Amino acid sequence: MVHLVVSDAGVESAESVVDHVAFAYDALDPALRRLDRLGLTYTTPKFVPGTEIRQCFARDPNGVTVELQGP
Repeated sequence: MVHLVVSDAGVESAESVVDHVAFAYDALDPALRRLDRLGLTYTTPKFVPGTEIRQCFARDPNGVTVELQGP
């Protein structure tokens, strides 16, 4: 669970407060199949250099980038 709290701590703009959130999976392909079934778009998964981990990105309805990663 993620909780976001409004703060007046002096950021340059509201757009810079949250860059992205990331979720790690034990197996990425089942998660991508679910996104496909739901008709959601995401970037083509690419390997993180030097690892067996692939990552791709999607946008939530509020425009926050969501990173999905896993083997």
